[in-house]
Amino acid sequence: MAAGKSSNPLATFYFRPIASSPSAESNLLAAQELPGDRQHDTPSDKPRNGETRMSLRVKRTTHSAIALAAIMMGAVAMAPAASAAASGSNSPMSCPGGEITYTVKKAGKPYYSAIGDRVGAYNSSSSKATLNYTLAFSTVRQTSHTFSVGVSLDWEIKKIMKIKVDGSYAYNVTKSTKKDNSVSFALPVAGHYYGYVQPKVQYTPFTTTKWVEKANCSVVKVKSNTVHAITAYPIFASCQSKNESCTPTPK
Repeated sequence: MAAGKSSNPLATFYFRPIASSPSAESNLLAAQELPGDRQHDTPSDKPRNGETRMSLRVKRTTHSAIALAAIMMGAVAMAPAASAAASGSNSPMSCPGGEITYTVKKAGKPYYSAIGDRVGAYNSSSSKATLNYTLAFSTVRQTSHTFSVGVSLDWEIKKIMKIKVDGSYAYNVTKSTKKDNSVSFALPVAGHYYGYVQPKVQYTPFTTTKWVEKANCSVVKVKSNTVHAITAYPIFASCQSKNESCTPTPK
């Protein structure tokens, strides 16, 4: 009987030789009948100890099925672990909690406070003239806050000076003014008008807020206070009037 053929003279079967370590899928394909395939058996593919070619084929197919079943069982075993990992991605976020942060923001429009008395002069000329004034800074003004939220006033001043408006630093904060009894100022005054001048400071309010982080990663406000910062000093407020009843205002 020729190698690779069955003993039945009415039908001819050919078998593809199996590699030394094929995958389960290639084993199943190799066990099929392939008419027209003229490859010869290798020594390892020949029947041994009385095996028929049909029994050899059955044994190969059985081994391939077992290997494929093992692969499928491994995939099924991995499915619960993958499902658990996916469900873990939906668990709520958690944070250590307790972290404290502070923010400083502008809280309103500027306002003004005097640091000296109003000084007036009269232009007796019929045309505009520049009048000279000698002013005294008799009152000391300070930057202050309503109460501490856990940071110092100096820290708040530094934060205020780092606030940007239109891409530039907008605030230059003075912590405290000084007394001075000899400050000169010149003011153009219309003819036959009174001119008045008064030294002032500009205050701008800011809010400092204390925040705390929760275990769920949210941030909540603990408390806040208002900082009254001197953002311009000195300012010479002025006014002109035909009588003595005007109040100097900043320009």
